[in-house]
Amino acid sequence: MLFKDELIGFYRSKVMIMLLVGLPALTLLMYYLAPDLGDMPMARFTAILVSAVAALLASTMLSVTIINERSRGVYDLFVIRPIRRTDLVMAKFLAVVVCVLSASILAILLGQAYDWYSGAAMDWAALGDPLMITVAMTCISCAAAVLIGSVFRSVLIGVIVTVYGGNELAAIVVMPALTESFTVEATLALSLAVTAVVLAIGAYVFKGRVSC
Repeated sequence: MLFKDELIGFYRSKVMIMLLVGLPALTLLMYYLAPDLGDMPMARFTAILVSAVAALLASTMLSVTIINERSRGVYDLFVIRPIRRTDLVMAKFLAVVVCVLSASILAILLGQAYDWYSGAAMDWAALGDPLMITVAMTCISCAAAVLIGSVFRSVLIGVIVTVYGGNELAAIVVMPALTESFTVEATLALSLAVTAVVLAIGAYVFKGRVSC
C-alpha cells in the first residue's frame, strides 16, 4: 500500500512529467549537437546518456523529498501508527527507482522508434550493457540518497552531498565495468550488494531520526 501510494505520488508529480518529456528531448538535442558520433544509432546513444543522467535525477529527487518531508513533520504522524519506518524508506526508494527507470526505458524506446523511422539498424543487444549500468547507478545513488536525506535537514547541503557523494559512489562501483576490468553482470551484482548495505544503513538512520 505504501509503495503504491508513493508510486502514484511520484508518477503524478511535476518532476516525473519533466522526466517523461525532458529525457527524450534532452537526448534528441544532444544527439544532434554531439560531434563525431559516426553511425551510432540514436537508441544506443540514448542508453549511454540515460545511464549518466538517470542516477543523478533519481537520487536528487529522493533526497530532496525526504528532507522536505522531515522538515514539514510529515513522518511524525507515522510514529503512533503501526507502520515500520523501514517500510516507508523502502516504499520511497522503490517508487523513485521504478519511475526513473521507466522514464529511461521510454526514452530508449523512443530512440529505437527514431532509428526505425530513419532506417538505421535496431540492435537490441547493444542496449543491454548501458541498461544494466543505468540500473546499477540508479540503485546505488538512490540508496545513498536515503541515507543523505535521513542525515541532513538542509535541502542545499543534501543536494550537494547527493551529487558529489552518492553519485560518486555509484560511479566508483561501476567504473570496473566501464574500463572492462569486470563484466557488466558482475558489476551489477556488486552494485546491488552495495545498494543493500547502504540502504540498510539509511533505513537505520531514518528510523532513529523519525522516532525521536
